[in-house]
Amino acid sequence: VSPTDLLLRLGEFDISTDTEPHSHIERRIQIIAPHPKFDPRTFEYDLALLRFYEPIRFQKNIIPICLPEHNETYVGRWATVTGWGRLHEGKFWN
Repeated sequence: VSPTDLLLRLGEFDISTDTEPHSHIERRIQIIAPHPKFDPRTFEYDLALLRFYEPIRFQKNIIPICLPEHNETYVGRWATVTGWGRLHEGKFWN
């Protein structure tokens, strides 16, 4: 699949309804840069950077991830991770 074949929807909360408090936006993807250690068999390092053809305007439901400064570390500290993913066999959760 080519990145240009994909349409990414940002800010979507519930795909089963159109009545949401904040609207979503859709963008075409120009480049996908997967993590160099990504393993498609285990999904380890399942992370990629995306470049879009158009800029993204941040709003309440569309915000960037926060990354530490180069000299900061979160080793030994609690962290919260959110997003789409598989928690159990055959079932996806947000």
